[in-house]
Amino acid sequence: MKIPNLLSVDQCDNLLEKFKKFPNQVYHTTDPTFRFKPSAIGHFLVCEMSLNECAIFFRTHSQSRLFEDYLLKENIPYVIIGGLSFYQRKEIKDILAWLRMTLASTDFIAFSRTINLPKRGLGDTTLQKLREAIEKYKTDILTCIQSILNNQIPCKLSAKQLQGLREYIDLILSLQKSALQKTKLSLLIEQIIHQSHYFDYLREDPDSYQDRRGNIEELPCDQN
Repeated sequence: MKIPNLLSVDQCDNLLEKFKKFPNQVYHTTDPTFRFKPSAIGHFLVCEMSLNECAIFFRTHSQSRLFEDYLLKENIPYVIIGGLSFYQRKEIKDILAWLRMTLASTDFIAFSRTINLPKRGLGDTTLQKLREAIEKYKTDILTCIQSILNNQIPCKLSAKQLQGLREYIDLILSLQKSALQKTKLSLLIEQIIHQSHYFDYLREDPDSYQDRRGNIEELPCDQN
């Protein structure tokens, strides 16, 4: 049965009645402009439809974000079948890690995730050296790196690694400056992608490039 492009509450009522009469019926649309109103899910639940009787099918991975955001907000349990949750996808975790480093330079997990995007020759051994230096001198990540670059904290690194750290620091400081200027989230993400050459990194795997880029473009960016 074909459903309209945007479900109103009245249309939800009508669909619910059809669900009750034909519980195994599949409702679908072939219209590429289709937008499902997330609050319709909650409306079904108010009408006492069991979660075990509900399923949402979507054509591309990126489309799951709209539904997951609503389900998470309303504390409605769900399971993704045949794929990953939107926020568990590598490219989404990468961008969120960049944002965390921009807003909180004490997040070593976010630092470890982003320092080699692109590759800067800083492996696990080097990251452990940096962690030890941070703990020893009781400082944050960026201050520690800047001190290493200024020869104020001893840390044996190659010229390539030092250059990589210098480029990383410059990028994070640029992002922090934008954040302090209350740059829109969408523009901040664009800045991350552009200055880190993240799409070039994704192109290293051409088979997954379009899907991963599509996921990033689905990030909610309507905040200031």
